[in-house]
Amino acid sequence: MFIVGIDVAKRNHEVTVITSAGQVVCKGFRVSNTCTGYNRMMERLGKLTNLKSQFIFAMESTAHYWLALYTRLKKDGHQVVILNPIQTHTMREMFLRKSKTDAKDSLVIAEVIRFGRYAASDVPQEKLLAPKELCRNRAYLMDMASDLKRKTVAILDRVFPEYETLFDSVFCKTALAVLTKYPTPDKLSRAQLGKLTEVLQKSSNGRFGEWKAREIKELARGSFGVADCEGVYSTLIQLFLEQILDYFLIKLYNLFRYGLLSPFRMVCRDFILPETCKPCLVLSFFQFAKIIVPYRAKRGTTTKTTEKKTDGLRK
Repeated sequence: MFIVGIDVAKRNHEVTVITSAGQVVCKGFRVSNTCTGYNRMMERLGKLTNLKSQFIFAMESTAHYWLALYTRLKKDGHQVVILNPIQTHTMREMFLRKSKTDAKDSLVIAEVIRFGRYAASDVPQEKLLAPKELCRNRAYLMDMASDLKRKTVAILDRVFPEYETLFDSVFCKTALAVLTKYPTPDKLSRAQLGKLTEVLQKSSNGRFGEWKAREIKELARGSFGVADCEGVYSTLIQLFLEQILDYFLIKLYNLFRYGLLSPFRMVCRDFILPETCKPCLVLSFFQFAKIIVPYRAKRGTTTKTTEKKTDGLRK
């Protein structure tokens, strides 16, 4: 049995191979974090034996640098152990004392496996890694979206302080549709009544019409806000809205278009949502992680069952 200790890093990994008896058969050598580096490592290990079952690969869960190598090894059918760096800390001090190099670190990792005094870290399925990463960044996404909303409101308070009185929320669907096309009072007052009415009717599903357009134009003409010098304020408003709508909604919608759309509630709340997003599922993070993988298959099964029932009724 050969134990392959790998000290992972961003660009290069240090590899040491020992036997189950503790004999070093491959002194520390460096491979790059690329396909070429991976193939070079496997070529060198192949000189020891061609049996995959005779190798145990071990590495520390150092930041995110281990993930690419771990995924490739698992894909190729190798046994891989991920160690928490805390587990190797004590043995590292015993081996290294005053000196510390990547080669010695990889040897320490291999020795931890040889002694058997370790607990392998739990690594989620590959299909769950991306949703897990999204959940971890939930607070960051919420803060970013909230910050963009605050900046948009701050600019509106300068150029068009009366705008918030026109709708229930500045970030409701209709308010955003108008603001995206006409971001300042000057542009609203000069907007054609027919085009503004069309925007209102389309975004509000017919709730608002020409009467609302006239109200908005009248309020824009008498606005107490500052002038939009050189179009700076209107540009900033449009940029912020573009970040809010395009970046968050479209990217997340493309990723979770099959119904698991709770991430929208993380960042957008009352922002404009695509039509299929309205029946959003309110899921906790743990439920989200459990359901995301089988959901697409389950949805396909339901569709097929429905089609069979429909065919039966027609017959």
